[in-house]
Formats: sequence, C-alpha cells, structure tokens
Amino acid sequence: MKLWFFSPMEEGGMLPRQIGRLSVKVGDLVSVRYRVQHGADEGIEWEPPLHGFIFEAPKDPDHMWRMWCLETGSVHILAPRLDKIEVINEGR
Repeated sequence: MKLWFFSPMEEGGMLPRQIGRLSVKVGDLVSVRYRVQHGADEGIEWEPPLHGFIFEAPKDPDHMWRMWCLETGSVHILAPRLDKIEVINEGR
C-alpha cells in the first residue's frame, strides 16, 4: 500500500505544498479524506476516509478527479492539492 497525498495549504501560505507524487489513473481504488476547516486558530481536521474507484483522472494533477464512492453510492470530486488521497489498489 502506498500513501501519496498533497498537503493542505500551509498556514498563512498562498499555495499548497506538494508532498510526493500522486499518480492516479482510471480504475484505481482510492481512499480519500476531506479536510474540515474550522476557524484560523483551531487548525485543520480530517473527515473519516471514504473509498471508491476513480473513473475520471485528467493528466494534469491540478485538475479535479472524479470517484465513484462505495460508501455513499455517489460521485465525489477529488481535489488533489487539498484532499488526502491514498491509492489502495492500482487498476489494470
């Protein structure tokens, strides 16, 4: 299992800071955690993970990806520079 994700924007920073390289393709099984942003003094928390399959993954990592979520049975939009994304199993 590989953990690849982009960190959220640094406190006081203007641009997100990239950690590692995230290579996601159609068919990959992923886990995603969305951030919960409270007031500036309270910091950032993360929602519990959701799991699903990527069905749209533009080559440009700045674009949004689309995932079919197994827990909710709906489409989710993933923001690679904001969300914590873990590739659980690579598609073929």
